[in-house]
Amino acid sequence: MIHETISTKAGLSFAKGTVLPPAIGLGAGFFAVASVLCGRQSSHFRWALLLGYCFAWPWLAYGLSPMTALFSGVLY
Repeated sequence: MIHETISTKAGLSFAKGTVLPPAIGLGAGFFAVASVLCGRQSSHFRWALLLGYCFAWPWLAYGLSPMTALFSGVLY
């Protein structure tokens, strides 16, 4: 039981430390892809996908990270 708590805390600290670089990178990449979508007059659906992927996905993945220990079936 104690071993599970330590590994979960280690995993959460890893997730906390790795969420910011992808969030910054995808946020910066948004502008490159947005310029192409704007030039091609793309649909609202594509804009929604781009916004969701670039801005929501890193934080959603971080929010889901505590549950990975429950679903993986393996606790170190």
